[in-house]
Parts: sequence; structure tokens; C-alpha cells
Amino acid sequence: MWKRTLVLGIIIIGVGAAALFWQRFLRSRSVEPVVRTNGQAAGSQELLTLLGSLEGLTFDTSFFDDRLYKSLQDFSPEIQVPQTRGSQNPFVAPSGR
Repeated sequence: MWKRTLVLGIIIIGVGAAALFWQRFLRSRSVEPVVRTNGQAAGSQELLTLLGSLEGLTFDTSFFDDRLYKSLQDFSPEIQVPQTRGSQNPFVAPSGR
């Protein structure tokens, strides 16, 4: 009986040691928090610059005027919604009781 308890104790200590090793050395490090400078989050100026560069972006919409695009057909099936619906107020007790 004491042999069985000893083996179980060794297994529990081994699993605990492995978990501690994993937690200390093998787990990925957390991401550094955003640092605020002059009231703005770091990186916000770069984001604003990038968004400002998108202002002059134009799309070529002549694709939608193409004969092949206009000849495409939609073969998706119609989804039938059941006609029966619940009561107006689902929190009111049914009148049959």
C-alpha cells in the first residue's frame, strides 16, 4: 500500500514540476501594452497617415458594365421561411392553462 502511495506522490510531483517548467520557460510571452505618448496611443499617428493615404483611392467599376458580368445568373436556392411564428409576447403564460 505504501509503495502505491509513493508512486502516486512521485507522479503528482513530476506533473507539478513539468507544469511549473512549462509555465516559467516554455509559455509564450505576453504582448507588450500600448504605450501612450502625448495623449495618443503609440502607433496611432502611423494609422492616421495610412488612412489619409487611402483618400485618393479610386476603383475601376467598368467591370460591372461588361457583357460577361451582366450575363451571370444566380442559381442559389430560395430559402423558405416557415409561416408559423411564436406569440407576440413570449413571456405571457399560454391562455389554455
